[in-house]
Amino acid sequence: KWAKQSRIPHIALYGRTGAGKSSLVNAMMGKEVAKVRVDKPETLNPESYPCERNGRSLEIVDSRGVGEKSKNDPAFQSAIDYIVEKRVDILLFVIPAKERGYVAQDVEFLTTLRQQHHQAHNTELPIILVINQIDLVEPAREWNPPYDLSLESRANSRKPSNAKEQKEINIIKCIKARLHDYHQITDSYVPVSACWQEYEDTRYNIEQLELEIYKNISDDAAKYGFGGATAGIPLKRIIANKFKLTAAWFALGARFFPFVTNFIQNLLVRMIANIAIPGQYQSITVQTFLEQLGVKGTQINFNTVAMTLAIGEAAISYFIENHSIEEARQAFVQEEKSRQTELRDAEPEDVMEILRNIDREISERYGIPPLYKDDSDIT
Repeated sequence: KWAKQSRIPHIALYGRTGAGKSSLVNAMMGKEVAKVRVDKPETLNPESYPCERNGRSLEIVDSRGVGEKSKNDPAFQSAIDYIVEKRVDILLFVIPAKERGYVAQDVEFLTTLRQQHHQAHNTELPIILVINQIDLVEPAREWNPPYDLSLESRANSRKPSNAKEQKEINIIKCIKARLHDYHQITDSYVPVSACWQEYEDTRYNIEQLELEIYKNISDDAAKYGFGGATAGIPLKRIIANKFKLTAAWFALGARFFPFVTNFIQNLLVRMIANIAIPGQYQSITVQTFLEQLGVKGTQINFNTVAMTLAIGEAAISYFIENHSIEEARQAFVQEEKSRQTELRDAEPEDVMEILRNIDREISERYGIPPLYKDDSDIT
C-alpha cells in the first residue's frame, strides 16, 4: 500500500463566471494551465480537462456557470449528472469574497449533487469553500500580506490603526458572511488570492488551500497524485515526511535483513524524488545519491532506523527543497547523529515510542491525521 502508484486526482470546480476558477487552478499549479477568461464563455456546458505539471496531472471538472441557473433549467441536472459520472475526489466551491446573491441556487445545487454523489458511489463528497479575491476587499489598494485572518483575530474587535488592519477586519467580515451563507454546505474554507501571472505573483494562502485539499481527499493514491502535481513545497514536504516515517517503521521491522532495509531506503529516495519532479532522480541515480551522502552498509541494529530517517531528511533537502548535494549531506549527517544518540541502547518498545512521537509531532504541526494510532499494529 505504501509504495503503490499515485493516480490522477479528479477535482470539481463550482462557481459563477468571474469567480476566478481558472486563476485558482493556475495558482495551485504555479503555471498557466487553464485559460483565464475575461468574458462569458460561449457555452455553459460542464467540461473536464487535464492540467499537467512536470509529468503529473490533475483532472479538472468545471461546472461552468451552472450556479447562474435555476433548478428547472436542464443545465442544472445535466451538470450534476456530469460531475457524478466523473466520480470526483473533491469539489472546490469558488466564490468571490464580496459576492452576495445566488445563495439559494448554490445550496440547492450542492446539496443535490452531494446526495446523488453518495447514492452513486456510497461515499461523501468533500466540499471546500474557497473564498477568492480577498485582495480586492476594501481598501483595494492595500495589499501587504501576511494577514491574520483567523476568526478569533484581535483585529476584528479593535479599531483599526492603519489600512492593513482595516483590510484584515473587512476580509474577516466577508469570510463570516460567506460561512453564514453556506453553513449548510460545508465548514471547510480557505480565503485566498489566486492572482498569478508569469510577470506578477500576488498569490496568498494557496499553500494552505493545497493542504486543506490534501487533508480532505480520502484516497491515498489521489492524495499523492495531487501533491506531486501542485507547485507547493510545504505540501510536498508533508508527504515526504510521511514517506520517511513509514520507511522508518519498515526499517525497524526489517533490521535483521540488510537486503530488505536497503530496498526500503532506495524506495524511499525514489518516492520522495517522484513527488518533487517526476523523473528528476534520473539525473542522479539513487545509488549515486546515497553514495554521495556517505551511506555505508547497513548494520543489524537500530542504527538502520536512524539511517533511514537521515536518508529521508537528505532526500527532502535535495529533491523537495532544491538544496545542493553538500547541504543534503549535512542534513543527513545531522539527522543520523541526532537519531543515533536518541536510539542508542534503546529497546524495541522505546524505538516504537520514539517513532510514534515523531508521528504525533508531524500530525500536530501540519494538522493531518497520524499515520498510526497508539494501539495500531505496525508489523
